[in-house]
Amino acid sequence: MIRNTIALLFYLVACSTMTVNGQTSISATAHRGYLMAHRPMVEGLRQERVRGFDLSISRKTDGSKDWHHEYNFPEFGMYLGIWNLGNRDEIGTAISAIPYVDFPLARNRNSCWKLKFGWGAGFIEKKFDAEENYKNVAVGSRLNNALLLHPQFQFNISKSVVMATGLSLTHYSNGSFESPNLGINIAATTLSLSVKLGSDSLLTRKEISFEKNRQWQLFASAFAKEVAPADGDKYLVATLMAEHMWRKSEKISFGAGGDVFLDRSLSEEDNFKESNGFLGYIRSGIHASTEMHLGNTALVLAMGGYLYSGVKGESFYHRFGIRQQLGERYLLCMHVKSHWGKADFMEFGVARVWKGGKKQAKAKKG
Repeated sequence: MIRNTIALLFYLVACSTMTVNGQTSISATAHRGYLMAHRPMVEGLRQERVRGFDLSISRKTDGSKDWHHEYNFPEFGMYLGIWNLGNRDEIGTAISAIPYVDFPLARNRNSCWKLKFGWGAGFIEKKFDAEENYKNVAVGSRLNNALLLHPQFQFNISKSVVMATGLSLTHYSNGSFESPNLGINIAATTLSLSVKLGSDSLLTRKEISFEKNRQWQLFASAFAKEVAPADGDKYLVATLMAEHMWRKSEKISFGAGGDVFLDRSLSEEDNFKESNGFLGYIRSGIHASTEMHLGNTALVLAMGGYLYSGVKGESFYHRFGIRQQLGERYLLCMHVKSHWGKADFMEFGVARVWKGGKKQAKAKKG
């Protein structure tokens, strides 16, 4: 799973940065915070303060694409971080490599509010072990997904040196590929120092027009899932999804669709009925979704409700992920399906796209 994750993420970064020729920044950031006890069972893992350090390199978009103007010329970069998680015996150290995009929210001549978001791969030194590390109920694998959300305020010291302070939120989990998977969440305050290399040409947001459009998407994926107890069997999980998306602007699409999920792990549920046969492993539902577009890459968020489930349980499900356009007809997709923040399983798959009609939108200032 992690090999596929890393390959996809580096491919997305490569696709996104091929047209980025702007100023380069190198940043060093110190983090100091704590493990968030998002579940009562995680409380026992909190011992000392969490400390982290990261190095990041980024390039500013150059205005060659319309979406650069829509997002006020964001930066793309790579984050390499190391964390002392404050519990040497049971969790140890975390290391992460995260491609990210840094959005300017508001700025003037000497300062800027920014929001950095990234999704990559993380390594946790010490995972759950039934005999030697049974207290670590947070992670069942050393290799995990790593999510980063980092709002910060930057201010210029000189033309080439920038300082920043902010709050970082970091999440590690494996998407239920291995159990346990409560995840590790870190909240920290930050202090950063950045050096800009090369000249920062003044870019002016231009008047742009956009063709509104719609499309149908048929998505399919198959993967594996592990449920408690740890080191148990892996179960097949698969998704078939049909979705209709309305592209409303350069930034945003809205959509709705239907899902059919095959989950062989449902046989481990207490209320599973073997007499239901194949239907006992099936869940189906409908959902509403939105996509945030960054050129040929989109961030996806969806919420759905089950219409049928082979076992009684959750009523709602959610989907978060990344989609990369491959030509005109296909999307390469990586999603996490969850129930109110608890990962259900990963969705790695491909979507076939059928384009609908187009409507010219009025020209506007980006």
